[in-house]
Amino acid sequence: MPIISVYVDELTAARMKAISAEKGRTVEDLAECAVAEAALDYYRLAPAASDPGRAHGGANIITTHTNIAGS
Repeated sequence: MPIISVYVDELTAARMKAISAEKGRTVEDLAECAVAEAALDYYRLAPAASDPGRAHGGANIITTHTNIAGS
């Protein structure tokens, strides 16, 4: 799996740490979900043929939400 390193400001880091503690998930897991959601959001309205994820089951993934905020 590719690794993406990102820098965030102090307030974002504090928010992610608080969410991590509340949800019992690592900050890295939350960040991974956020990146996945951003990619899915982009392709939700794009032509299906333009989505490289469609070849790997993306038709099901494209409408699935990671539920990062919980229920």
